[in-house]
Amino acid sequence: MIDINKAKQKILDLAIRGKLTKQHLKDGNINDEIIHYIDNVEMDNEYKKNKKQVKINIIEELPFNIPKTWSWVRLGNICSIFGRIGYRGYTKDDIVDDGNGAISLSPSNLVGFGKMDYFNCTYISWDKYNESPEIMVNNEDIIIVKTGSSYGKTGFVSNLQKRATINPQLAILKYLQGNRKYILIILNTVFVKKQLDDFVLGSAVPTFSQEDLANLMIPLPPLAEQNRIVEKVDKLFEILDKINETQKKYQKDKEILKSKIIEAGIRGKLTKQLKTDGNASDLLDEIRKEKEKLIKEGKIKRDKKETYIYKNTKDNLYYEKYQDGTEKCIQDELPFEIPDNWAWCRLENICDIINGFTPLRSNKAYWDNGDIPWFTIEDIRHQGRIITKTEQHITKEALSKDSKRIIPKDSVLLCCTASVGEFAYTKIPLTTNQQFNGLIIKRCYKCFILPLYLFSFSQTLKKQIIERAGGTTFGFLSVGELAKFFVSIPPLSEQKRIINIVEKLLAYIDD
Repeated sequence: MIDINKAKQKILDLAIRGKLTKQHLKDGNINDEIIHYIDNVEMDNEYKKNKKQVKINIIEELPFNIPKTWSWVRLGNICSIFGRIGYRGYTKDDIVDDGNGAISLSPSNLVGFGKMDYFNCTYISWDKYNESPEIMVNNEDIIIVKTGSSYGKTGFVSNLQKRATINPQLAILKYLQGNRKYILIILNTVFVKKQLDDFVLGSAVPTFSQEDLANLMIPLPPLAEQNRIVEKVDKLFEILDKINETQKKYQKDKEILKSKIIEAGIRGKLTKQLKTDGNASDLLDEIRKEKEKLIKEGKIKRDKKETYIYKNTKDNLYYEKYQDGTEKCIQDELPFEIPDNWAWCRLENICDIINGFTPLRSNKAYWDNGDIPWFTIEDIRHQGRIITKTEQHITKEALSKDSKRIIPKDSVLLCCTASVGEFAYTKIPLTTNQQFNGLIIKRCYKCFILPLYLFSFSQTLKKQIIERAGGTTFGFLSVGELAKFFVSIPPLSEQKRIINIVEKLLAYIDD
């Protein structure tokens, strides 16, 4: 699989070093063009005033070598940069409905790599719009985020159908000299991102000024070569975008195939059922008898919610028996058929379910120098489904003396809020945020179900969770509802075979 973003960044890096295109003598020298930009092009007063921000000077330490016909310049030498002036900011009273004012673009309208999205726009009154003519947005202007976590994200204005301005988080580049899309290419490079990182270093809220932006060092080729670079980059990006679409489809198909394999495994369709494996129901009976003995001896308390699922030999249907002695047929509730020597259990009967939490962020005593791993969905994104560490940690004080919040190693982590259906397997003791529940196999059932089999089974639950959580991946499923899910359980030896076969098949698909 090709990392498309890395490939694009490599292309941009080659482009701004003069390694993507040939240099032609007929292109001339950019230094002659720069003089033309600064001295001979008529601009309005705002432009001239802006030009005073930046002086052309000799840059002592050049970042990298560029062709002889190119030159190092400051961004402010070839464009004017404007932002919303503080005293011309706006309040909620200036916000109006669509049709009663102009669009006020925000970081959410900038998709990245120069792309714009004009849906879900905010509108401000015409009076507030007309108050700041220097930041009125036109097609082919370049917009950049200067304040907030997405600083540096760019937009190239095109197909703008309505009058628009910018909010205080953005800056706008106007009166650009040369090929505007070449400037856009530069602004999207890692080289510029590092300069912006230096500007915002130490800020509580990441931000840089128009003056910072004007002082960006950029390599500038002659206009003819700028045009060739833009054309080459566009063609290469078009190819990469097609590859990306193909990869997405392949990845989607691959994930579907993986889920089908796991689903077949937990239905008993990947393995043979052997007489030597015995019957899962027999082991359940033994566990139940042992528990009854311990209850009579006063060593454990009876769980009044615990039920027992069995197959009636008379009608060949499954029944659920309750603590009060009543029972009911649940055949129609079971999600699929299983082999005769397998058993059904409710999740709550075989697992303790521990819901996560988020300690108060403002209390430093809960976070500073913490040594207890605290798991979030970001850990899945950064290291995959097998968790061996977490990015964040909390302190013992954050647990509020409740050690039961700690989920032991070899437990399943299942998301039932927001990104519902996401799952992981922890190899370390940890805590989680409230999005996740820890599925911990009860001590008396550890001889009955393997943690990795439960992990495989949990990967098939997403559809069920979404259906019961409101029909979307942003829903919510309570611990009580999750506890009622059915789990298909084969004999222990068959669980081992299922785990082995599934792991081999999934590794084969990934390779």
